[in-house]
Amino acid sequence: MIGIYDSGIGGVTIYQQLKKYIDTGKIVYYADNSNCPLGDKSEVEVREAVAKACEFLFENGCSLILLACNTATVAAVRYIQNEWIPQNYLGRKVLGIIRPVSEGLIEEGAKDNDEVMILSTQLTHNSNFYQEELAEAGFKYVQSVPMKGLAEAIEKQDVEKIDQVLEKDIAVLKNLEKVKYLVLACTHYPLVKDLIFAKLQKYGLDSDVHIFDQGKHVAEKLMDYLKRHDDVVLSDLGGIFFVTGDSDNFEKQLKDIFDLEGYVLEV
Repeated sequence: MIGIYDSGIGGVTIYQQLKKYIDTGKIVYYADNSNCPLGDKSEVEVREAVAKACEFLFENGCSLILLACNTATVAAVRYIQNEWIPQNYLGRKVLGIIRPVSEGLIEEGAKDNDEVMILSTQLTHNSNFYQEELAEAGFKYVQSVPMKGLAEAIEKQDVEKIDQVLEKDIAVLKNLEKVKYLVLACTHYPLVKDLIFAKLQKYGLDSDVHIFDQGKHVAEKLMDYLKRHDDVVLSDLGGIFFVTGDSDNFEKQLKDIFDLEGYVLEV
């Protein structure tokens, strides 16, 4: 069974892509909205939250966990893979969602001299994880832009706050006309993709810029991974959305935003 972790509703954008390939009965979702937003926390706090969630998911039958959260990936995936799993759940697997971005950009035809803009949380920006990953893949021009408070505003569906954050953080950007590829490096951001794009265009972004679909590429790369690792057991005990905060609100978000219904359980 596959476990999907996010700080809230954003990771459902990846869940939606993954369920095109895998029956939802083989997937469980963990919305850690009591810790949302992760992007404002310290790296240690994020590691602790992710480890707690992974323990819960492993104890409830998952053999593989996907951190469907860019902040969780940059802050915790190496620690979880290299230290926590060997000490606690040897043989289990936890994957992040950033490597498929660099691979996917190349697959979609991005050149090493194309300018790539990364919109992310503050913690993801500060980590330099994306900048290093894309530099290693050969990209020479990467601009990282932190969007402080945007994920939380999206989680709360606060349209006024969303616009305020976008205006404040985008109005100061320069040379947007040079950007060729835009990466929404927080799984919450695709939920307001049109608002982000419109605001960027207002300040100079070309209309033909390529908006990278992280969810699509993560799902495809995960399927490739599963083909190479037949030890990952996909049992039919899933189909549950575990929520650490307000389960009623999460259930409403599933319906309103994604037109999804599921068994939502507060933990």
